Amino acid sequence: MRHILTFMVSEAFFIKGMSLISHEKINLKDISFYAFYLFFLCIFILNYEYSPNALRIILNYIIYVLLSLILFKKSFKDSVLLGLFILLIAMVAEFLYVTIIFPFWNHSIVLTETAFIALINNIFIGLIMYFVCSRKVSQKLYVYLVEITNKIPKRYVAFFSLLIIVIFNFVCWSGYLASENLIEKYFLLFFGTLVGIFSAIIIFFHFRTNNKYRVIFEKYNISLQSIRDFEETLEKYRINTHENRNQLRTIRNMTEDKKVEAYIDNLLGEDFSEEETLLNMAQKIPSGGLRGIIYTKLLLMYKQSIPVELTVDKKITYSLIEKIDDITLTDVCRILGVFLDNAIEATEAVDDKYILIELYEENHNTVISITNNYDGYIDLESMGTAGTTTKGQDRGHGLALVNQLLKKNQKLEHSSSLTEDGFMQTIKIKA
Repeated sequence: MRHILTFMVSEAFFIKGMSLISHEKINLKDISFYAFYLFFLCIFILNYEYSPNALRIILNYIIYVLLSLILFKKSFKDSVLLGLFILLIAMVAEFLYVTIIFPFWNHSIVLTETAFIALINNIFIGLIMYFVCSRKVSQKLYVYLVEITNKIPKRYVAFFSLLIIVIFNFVCWSGYLASENLIEKYFLLFFGTLVGIFSAIIIFFHFRTNNKYRVIFEKYNISLQSIRDFEETLEKYRINTHENRNQLRTIRNMTEDKKVEAYIDNLLGEDFSEEETLLNMAQKIPSGGLRGIIYTKLLLMYKQSIPVELTVDKKITYSLIEKIDDITLTDVCRILGVFLDNAIEATEAVDDKYILIELYEENHNTVISITNNYDGYIDLESMGTAGTTTKGQDRGHGLALVNQLLKKNQKLEHSSSLTEDGFMQTIKIKA
């Protein structure tokens, strides 16, 4: 209990650091804050006095998670990340402090367990923590950490966060506390800090990749029934649009008012004609799912002024589409969504841009190909690997999703090729 002042100072720095990192203000006029402070102070003291050395850092981490949950009222996932982040900062702060004082102070004085020296050490470590936590780069890094785990389940985040703490605890502190040699203590602290940070970096990159994959999966996680419902609405809209145009022409022929004629001519202008052209273009595709997903992308191409050509073999009929099972057709719609989005983005840097969509029958199989021009280099061998794309660095998670769908569904075959005109992606649906 001789270190109670040290604990009070240490906990105050930790709470302030968590407040700075998470942008949560502390109301010093609120009596409940001091109640929470004293409560957690007691827990810290009990942990220090009675917990085994091999578990002390792990239990500290759990306490910080609880502190974030109760004091700052953050979500469980955010509290897990905040507790991890503040402990990593504390790890770095302690290592920096020991590195600074190691060459200048008498080692036996610096690392002694007297209450006064422990208090001085914790004050300086706390000041380093405060400086790091108050930097915008640290605060942005925490926000980024929350963002890259946005779609990852909380149990997954909790497991890997705890894993980092366990690695640091047993690599560094178990040896550090067991060693009697001051030089060994320092280098164990140095080694443990590096291992802990290196483990955190690896897992953070894993979080980012996993989160991006989940975002892509959600983006293309479409419902076949929703697409079919959209197709029905689209057909009604096409019929109504055609009928409305005819009615407007009839009214125009019945009036002699030049203003009314001009107004109707404006309504029947190019935008109306272009919209009807897209509807008629999509009408070539039999209903059942493919028409809906392709039409949504045709609209996107029109908005971005991308010339598009759609050719549909007369053998591609509703009866042929109807034979495709719903699971396979859903996978095809997802794959087409990725391919068409990629084609649209690939033409952004091209002046004479174009996209060609072809649907045809080949040996009773349904084949869909998408060809687009592009600017840059395409590595066909690495296509489908996460991060590989023609659109720039760190973007190819859509193609990785396609690769996963193709592996699971044996009724689908995919091929990529470079033609004289551009880059072609082909998906074959086996009969």
